[in-house]
Amino acid sequence: MTNDRIFDAVAARLKAAVDVRTDSQLAEKLGISASAYANLKARGSIPHDKVISLAVAHNVNLHWLFTGDDIQRDGRPGIEPSRQADQRIRQLVEKFAGLNDRQLNHIETMVEEFQTFNHLMNEVAGLKAEISGFHELGESGFDESKADD
Repeated sequence: MTNDRIFDAVAARLKAAVDVRTDSQLAEKLGISASAYANLKARGSIPHDKVISLAVAHNVNLHWLFTGDDIQRDGRPGIEPSRQADQRIRQLVEKFAGLNDRQLNHIETMVEEFQTFNHLMNEVAGLKAEISGFHELGESGFDESKADD
């Protein structure tokens, strides 16, 4: 998934969670100008510190926000994380608040690389499952010489 698609997905989930509809409304909630938001969107660059702060303030589950994994409680996706997760998130937000842009960009790159690695590992697991399935077919009497017909 490209950065602009990730940005759009996170923004859409955040809009739903904080009950806004437009980019300019979300920009206001994030504490940035509409033009700054548009520039970030064009680059596909998520302002992680601001997004995390807003999400925590609205009790939004960060795992859901950044991955889209369907965690639902009380009919609202990604809302009301556990007390332990909420405490951990607040600790991370405090740590992020003291970082400069270069450091935040480095962390963002590392997270993207980690997500890519996880995606690739999932792809490998899927391919292994497919190969295993083919081996099982071969062992159950599938005649590979007739596969070309």
